[in-house]
Amino acid sequence: MKKHFFSAALILVVSSSTFLLPSCKKDETEPTVVTPPTPAVVTNAFSAKVDGVEFVETILTAQESNGSLVINASKNSGSVALGLTLPGNVAAGTYNLSAFGSYSAMYVTGSTGDDLYMADPGTVTITSNDTENDVIKGTFSFTATPSFGSSSTTTYAVTAGSFTMNY
Repeated sequence: MKKHFFSAALILVVSSSTFLLPSCKKDETEPTVVTPPTPAVVTNAFSAKVDGVEFVETILTAQESNGSLVINASKNSGSVALGLTLPGNVAAGTYNLSAFGSYSAMYVTGSTGDDLYMADPGTVTITSNDTENDVIKGTFSFTATPSFGSSSTTTYAVTAGSFTMNY
């Protein structure tokens, strides 16, 4: 008799606990919204030496247009300038600079035709070009020779050039 009483009591406890215990229900969660990280703000920087003298720009620009990326640093209201032209999708690597073409550079010393000097020869090394965030970093150097038709015979050594630019 004790066996039946114990069994009946056990059945009663088990069956009543089903009603007394709180049910486990999966919590409904809100969908997770993933926000892409905000790109780091990059401060434009440009430096170079012309014949060993630091080129200190007052105007610094970089823009992509018609598949080309143009970086320009100028001073004296724009009459003196250093400029680079690169393909807009340029990859990391080292490239030869010339007077014209996809990879070119110039040095302008004034406002006449005799004041335009072009890279011949030179190199630019792109360390990174983040086309998603429009930031390019690199270094450059070139010999600036008088442009075609110039009466000038002066050449300039543009050295220790570097840039980090938003475009």
